[in-house]
Amino acid sequence: MQAANEIIAEIIAQRWQILEYLGEGSMGYVYKAQDIETGKVIILKLIKSSPANNLADLEILAKQAKTFIALNHENIASYYDMCVCDRGLFLFCDYLTGESLSSLLSKAGKLPLERCIKLCEQIIVGLEYAHERGILHGDLRPSNIFIVNDQFNTDEPKIVDFGFMRLIDRMTKTNKQHGSSTHPIFGDAPYMSPEQRLGQNIDERSDLYSFGCLMYEVACGKPPFISKSAMETTYKQKHKAPTELEQLLPIHPLLNRYQLIANKLLRPNARERYQSAFLVRQDLDLLTTAKEQEWQKKAHVLKKPTISVLSAYKWQFVLGTISLAILIFLICPLVSIIRPYCSPWTDKSFDNNKLWLFQAKSNEKLSAKLLEQRDFLTNKLNEIGREKSKSSPDYTRILFSLIQFLLASGQFNEALTRLSELQNIETANKSISPAELYANIAFAQYASGDLNSAEQSARKVLEMSQSNNQIEIKITALKVLGDIYSERSDIAQAEHIYEQMYNLAKTNRLNNAAEYAYSNALLADIWRRENKLKESEQLYKEAIDWGGNYVGHHGLFLAKAFYGLALLYYQQGNLKAADFQLKQAFPIAVAKLGPNNNFVNAIKSLADYILFHENIFAWCKAKIENKKNTLLTLN
Repeated sequence: MQAANEIIAEIIAQRWQILEYLGEGSMGYVYKAQDIETGKVIILKLIKSSPANNLADLEILAKQAKTFIALNHENIASYYDMCVCDRGLFLFCDYLTGESLSSLLSKAGKLPLERCIKLCEQIIVGLEYAHERGILHGDLRPSNIFIVNDQFNTDEPKIVDFGFMRLIDRMTKTNKQHGSSTHPIFGDAPYMSPEQRLGQNIDERSDLYSFGCLMYEVACGKPPFISKSAMETTYKQKHKAPTELEQLLPIHPLLNRYQLIANKLLRPNARERYQSAFLVRQDLDLLTTAKEQEWQKKAHVLKKPTISVLSAYKWQFVLGTISLAILIFLICPLVSIIRPYCSPWTDKSFDNNKLWLFQAKSNEKLSAKLLEQRDFLTNKLNEIGREKSKSSPDYTRILFSLIQFLLASGQFNEALTRLSELQNIETANKSISPAELYANIAFAQYASGDLNSAEQSARKVLEMSQSNNQIEIKITALKVLGDIYSERSDIAQAEHIYEQMYNLAKTNRLNNAAEYAYSNALLADIWRRENKLKESEQLYKEAIDWGGNYVGHHGLFLAKAFYGLALLYYQQGNLKAADFQLKQAFPIAVAKLGPNNNFVNAIKSLADYILFHENIFAWCKAKIENKKNTLLTLN
């Protein structure tokens, strides 16, 4: 709150004076501002989640955001300008009078069905307009629907924050370093589609799922799924249907149609939902205007999917499967096929003991986008060096931003060279703490393979960072040290270091949630390797719960945590539990790494081994059909 109030009375872009801090939204801080020339009152939003507040990223974010500013529709609260300055990225939008849909629901509980339908008809029109232009919202929920008060006292909903959370999330993905990223996954848990929660690629059908959650909540006063944890929400979305609205609401002639539309929008499989906002709008129009005969004939929600031709010959498939299974067991050389499944499972392509170690990938050949960012920072640095001096604070600030970019993009040798330059400058200036400087040096040395130097630098960090305000720096140093000992197979030392990291992160877990999730996973895996399975299971579950909420579904953290827990259950002999965890890990890993990555192959290999021991007939079927991915059989 104090930080947010610091800029009150400042003038932004030489025109807008900030009058009042209004609160914190999903993207950042919200202010009331006034044009110093005309007196016009507007809303300013300061993006707080800009990727590492990197100058190059802010410029690129502003450039890409112009697509969203171009949206102009009566049911979308549009941004008409933006400004990048020292404070960050500001967005300008009209000052609207009214209240959010979440505020309305908190007071009213639920809305009459006729009012629900009118609201939804207008919201879906706004969604359709944006989707036709290739723009997704990605964070549709009641707090992002604003109900404008008009002179006729009728509801006029406007969708706010269109597309920005998704854009910020994509930008942040490219700036991850060793350890963790502290930004939360975009989207609000009760309204996110199953594919969005799992970090898979999403399209307009994901927004339609969120719209289905809105339809459900405005009618009955609560989201379709309410859970205590992210894992529980994901499970309910995939395996349970929401309570029927007809069981929660009084009898109404339009309730059945309304419920059918909402139910189709809430299907866990995107292919079974409406495929476009256009089709939803057509059904909402028919809901109130069509007689029963017209409804039965035209409503998309009532149209059945096409039945596959193969299903008509299902008996032939079954007989063929049985026959081929018999051939496999009677004719094929059984010993060579079955031998690997009679021994404990191993996978030579992936070292499970290095599951959580940072895998350094030198990236000397950059993409066009990354080259643009590097050139921007390098040119800015050279410009400041010429105009001011290399000892100026501005030069130090840009140099540090360049170093962060080099580390994030895998250019470790150049990063070490720039760190040496910064070290010489900081000997005199001391504008960056020595502990933070050595933490970056330790990481760069570790990533470039110089473990001995990295160990010494990380030890220096721990000696320097004794104050409480350097907790994140200490955690970074501890992770580097723990990874070094783990890579050397010095399990006792690695356990000692990871326990320190865990205790430090646990004490400050509310402020360092992502670090706490990672520390749980690192210590859990060491304990798994030491066969302390009960203790490891507890920490892995804690890691998954915190990771789902604070680290995010789009990265590899959850995939690795699910896989680590599967390894633990395999060691316990609980193959069904291991199978369930592999199903959670697989889609995230494939979405992030592709189908042919060694980690993905390890997941498939263990799934194949479990399938053989749990369901030999399903395993035979998979082999007959030459399915390399037996996880498809497990689903």
